Amino acid sequence: MKSPAYGTAALRRFREQHAAQAAEPKRQPSMLKDVPPDAPMDEGITLGCWNGERFVAWAKWIVKQPVT
Repeated sequence: MKSPAYGTAALRRFREQHAAQAAEPKRQPSMLKDVPPDAPMDEGITLGCWNGERFVAWAKWIVKQPVT
């Protein structure tokens, strides 16, 4: 006979699975490995963004982004 999908045993298994998933946070891979250590940078920027080729000023970067 098959055990029901509900009950105290099923609830206990569900809580164990849920606790195991919550204990392991999902991490995004580090993007710093994509940035070379001698990356070029605009002069005099306080807040910069990596555009894939160089660090540019945030104000200049945000203006060039497409509106979605």
